Amino acid sequence: MFLIKYIFLPCILLSTVYSARQVRLEYKRDSSNELQFNFKNEYRVVHTDMDEIHRLHAISDGVSHEKVTEENFEGKTRISKKIVVNNLSLNGNEDNKVSPELLKLANYEYLLDKHKGNVQIVGSKDFRRDDLMNMNIVFPKKALRSGDTWKAKYKYFFNLGKRGAVPVFGKFQLVSIVDGYAKIIGNFVGKIDKTRKINYKGLVKLSFDMKFDIVKGYFTSGKMKHSLRYESRTDLANDLKKFTSGATRLGYKLDYKTSFELKRD
Repeated sequence: MFLIKYIFLPCILLSTVYSARQVRLEYKRDSSNELQFNFKNEYRVVHTDMDEIHRLHAISDGVSHEKVTEENFEGKTRISKKIVVNNLSLNGNEDNKVSPELLKLANYEYLLDKHKGNVQIVGSKDFRRDDLMNMNIVFPKKALRSGDTWKAKYKYFFNLGKRGAVPVFGKFQLVSIVDGYAKIIGNFVGKIDKTRKINYKGLVKLSFDMKFDIVKGYFTSGKMKHSLRYESRTDLANDLKKFTSGATRLGYKLDYKTSFELKRD
């Protein structure tokens, strides 16, 4: 056992030295390779009103394909993306009645900036770079070490109660740099306050856990969790919570998680 420790010591030291140095995180793409990612999404919604509790549990998986179509388009990299949904279930059942539009290829092109990530969907007037649900991570221009953090601000576009955009604040952290990969985590929170006209309040949370290939310049795997709580604060809602099993409050709950991983040859 003593000898085994010393056999592996050079590898341990190499990883330690690598993780201690500074690196610059930059998005890159090689036009010679098409990237494919397996993905899985899970979506739970509970909507409680005075009459009943509505529940939705959806699970989907599939493959996304990305390929460079132009390496220098106005200083950005132009990339085509195709998303294929292989399986979809609703409330535990395979849904064969889902619209074919949902299951067919979703095709679009986007522009990639080396620091800002996805800055534009080509031809789209509705794309918002700062939309929380786009999961776009902006890198600092300065070099980073393990343990460094950087702040970020997003907007959560919230239609319930005609709220509009909710500011969401948080930070990312470069947790480690090992064997050419950077582990990056992020945690964000946004508060939805009640107003004189809308007696609802809530909370938005989002967390990232991603693995980034420093040399090749793209994420190879990642997980994201998102939750939303938007609940009534009226006396009626408080009474309902007291007398309903599970302490249900009038309002809306959303839990969403997604994961992806690069398909290896």
